[in-house]
Amino acid sequence: MKVTAGILGAGVVLALVSAGCAATGAYPRETFTEMHYQQSYRSQEPPRLQASPLSVPITGRTAEPANFQEAGGLANPVPLTPVALERARALYAVNCSMCHGPEGHGNSPMSTLFGQARVTPPVDFASQRVKARTPGQVYWFVTNGLGNMPAFGKLLTSEERWALVHYVRTVAGQE
Repeated sequence: MKVTAGILGAGVVLALVSAGCAATGAYPRETFTEMHYQQSYRSQEPPRLQASPLSVPITGRTAEPANFQEAGGLANPVPLTPVALERARALYAVNCSMCHGPEGHGNSPMSTLFGQARVTPPVDFASQRVKARTPGQVYWFVTNGLGNMPAFGKLLTSEERWALVHYVRTVAGQE
């Protein structure tokens, strides 16, 4: 009887210790995990309507252009100042120079690899192709990416992407 009680006691202790180690949510031990994440409302109150996933919050975020044609008419809201251009150079060095080259002319080690793989190489910002684009279209490319270029819409803020547009247009000799 004593041995059985000892084994039972050890089993209870082991169960409690292992239960404490299996925490997966915000609390050490969640009993009703689905209740923590549900939309709540008071008794006698009707359920609230969910916001549309396409809605734009009132604070912080701006609406992005829906497509390339819509982006063509956008003007750059970030003023071209030495501070903005210096910030754009820093952002370019971190995010873009490995493919577009240190000066933005498409001459990087990655462009050689693109050529060997028979894939369209990164564009030279001084090319006619880039010069023909409006600031809004360049912003759209930076935001959404194209081909092998990644989308920076979720990595950089809107102001940072607009600053990069200033840098691209400076290399193209348009600003």
